[in-house]
Amino acid sequence: MSASGGTLAEPQLDLNGRKGRYGVAVLDTLVTAAGYDMTEPRPGADMLAYDSTVSFPEGDVRVQIKTTHKYSLGGSNSRLTYSATDHWIESWSQTLMPVYFVVIVVPKGDSSGWHEHVDAGTMLRSTGGFWNRIRAADFADGNRSVAALRSQRLGVDSVEQWRRELLEGYGL
Repeated sequence: MSASGGTLAEPQLDLNGRKGRYGVAVLDTLVTAAGYDMTEPRPGADMLAYDSTVSFPEGDVRVQIKTTHKYSLGGSNSRLTYSATDHWIESWSQTLMPVYFVVIVVPKGDSSGWHEHVDAGTMLRSTGGFWNRIRAADFADGNRSVAALRSQRLGVDSVEQWRRELLEGYGL
């Protein structure tokens, strides 16, 4: 029952909306654990085809995040692939800062199965991520797909790798 005595309203986010926010939250948790900050574009301002900016003392990197149950954590495919729109490709090709593609994998079904509360704390259940750096050359010869690599499991060490790649771009 609601405060007014009627039935409860439906959740504000449908399952796709929950996936999107959950993926951002997973990445934000890892960025915070690494000791850095992450921000998102203003609502409706995703004009440059990225979902978040990770800020390091020396500069920023951009991250496009997809959250899905289409792939499994233990799958055999080496690439978690998505079709890239022309707008994404154009935006990614124009930026001078590093851009990363992250895929967060969640269990199939309702969002209640994505986490578990146990005595030791709250745990993400069957949730994990993979990543890959996006480069303009990836889209040569008409390629219109982008992929995270299963060999690049997302973790705190990934955030540190992104910082090293940013610094390498500055010649440091």
